Amino acid sequence: MNCVELQESLAEVEDANSLEQRAHLRACPACTALVRELDLIIAAAGELQAAGWQLERVLSDNGRADLCYTIASQKDYPSWGYMVEQGATTIWELWNGNTADPTMNSGNHVMLIGDLVVWFYEYLAGIAPDDAQPGFKHIIMRPTPVGDLTFVKATHNSPYGLISSEWHRDGNKFDWQIEIPANTTAMVYIPMMPKGRVTESGKPVDVTKGFKSGLGLSSVLVRELGSGKYHFVSE
Repeated sequence: MNCVELQESLAEVEDANSLEQRAHLRACPACTALVRELDLIIAAAGELQAAGWQLERVLSDNGRADLCYTIASQKDYPSWGYMVEQGATTIWELWNGNTADPTMNSGNHVMLIGDLVVWFYEYLAGIAPDDAQPGFKHIIMRPTPVGDLTFVKATHNSPYGLISSEWHRDGNKFDWQIEIPANTTAMVYIPMMPKGRVTESGKPVDVTKGFKSGLGLSSVLVRELGSGKYHFVSE
């Protein structure tokens, strides 16, 4: 896959009319091929000039959230940290903005940071809208524990009220507190840990119902929940 093909694949994802379509396209063969190539690119610190918008979501949806975390947290090339290390105070259009042709490289390109912000909320914290019930009437809550990250805390002021997600990970224990606002519902994906035990507010949860495993996720326990505050512990 060359840079033109890569750009076209990501552009097709962005032009999709719904979140469902975008999720489907992010798992398309072209994006899967992109993930394989990015795996080699990151390992070799090679060129990553064309990929930016939708990058983190494409990687996560194809089972490589670990690469997302690498790009987001490292200071080596390619990464946002690399830009900072090179003295940047705004986001470049290209990952190699310090060496790229100035005529095709914006030095203030907010679009390249946009996908990272979405990834923070929708993937790390696990607060995402449901396109079938827009405006957070129905919420998708699916956190992504990754790398050596030990906690994430995020909130979103939806039209219905505050949505919150805060998780802590200590070894093989995953502690997750969430808040679902009034007059909404949420599909909640609880990461399963090695012992296969889950409690909510100290009470055991039946893990034989709603157990799923899928691409890019460890095994999860899925529950449809109404408004309220919940405290899950998975071990």
